[in-house]
Amino acid sequence: QTLPEYYRRLFPFEPLCKWLAYGEDLQASFQMRELAFVFEDDRHARYRSFEDSADFERELCKANPQKIDIGAVYNYKPKDHKKFADFHPVERELIFDIDLTDYDDIRTCCSKAKVCRKCWRWISIAVGVLNYLLQRHFGFKHCLWVFSGRRGIHCWVADAAARKLQNAGRMAVVEYLSLVT
Repeated sequence: QTLPEYYRRLFPFEPLCKWLAYGEDLQASFQMRELAFVFEDDRHARYRSFEDSADFERELCKANPQKIDIGAVYNYKPKDHKKFADFHPVERELIFDIDLTDYDDIRTCCSKAKVCRKCWRWISIAVGVLNYLLQRHFGFKHCLWVFSGRRGIHCWVADAAARKLQNAGRMAVVEYLSLVT
């Protein structure tokens, strides 16, 4: 049972909550953020929200999920979503998912779920291209690159302008990047 021990002793509760607040009032913005728990049997507990990092720590250590999905910031606390007819997201990081399986037609060493060191050069190239385009073509400066836990990497664009994009704006960015690359 290493996961409960990790949550109790090592998980960075306060830094995570501070990061997700983006310099705003920690409690006010964090309370509106959805954090979903995904369990080993693939059950999802959505619309979880917490008062502060201590509340989050208490609940996470009690539930011991296999995975935590970070969702949008809503206009109301996600845990109260059934109380409000106009419940909706107000901001969300712009996230790109790059998987090695996207490069199966050019990978010569592996394919599908199989991955080796040589495969990662494609991810490295993709990161360089996407990072350049996001910075030079859109002016985004705050990109967090995170290993996805399987065969790829996620880019979290955290600039305020990116977080506040509506679906049409997000699709326009994706379409532009699809044309350029």
